[in-house]
Amino acid sequence: MRAVLFGAVGTAGSAARVLEGLFLQKNIAPKITEKLIAAYKQVRVGDPSDPRTLMGPLIDTDAVAIMMRALDDIRDQGGEVLTGGERLNSGDCYVEPTLVRSQATNADCEGRNLRADSALDRVRENRRSDSVA
Repeated sequence: MRAVLFGAVGTAGSAARVLEGLFLQKNIAPKITEKLIAAYKQVRVGDPSDPRTLMGPLIDTDAVAIMMRALDDIRDQGGEVLTGGERLNSGDCYVEPTLVRSQATNADCEGRNLRADSALDRVRENRRSDSVA
């Protein structure tokens, strides 16, 4: 769980290293999703120079706007915000770590939220119980 969280949040802004999505077998998806939600709620957001901070701000206000539009699009297409998704009062570019459940075919939203420094992470349930993608 720590590796998934760090890959998704701790490397946000480093596009070559960030976790883009997580596919889970249907039978383990609820338990893993519950653990991820709890972990996301504990992420310390703040000044990146503070060693206690795990997630800093998005790069600029355009990235925040992209993220907010992507969240709206995900909701419009049947996805849901599992945790986060709000701006923080810490500054213009600070947002809550956000975990969403989206449709696997949602390519347009995925491309846009990746450009928002991947602060938006997706969990998808694999419909087949015998494979992991």
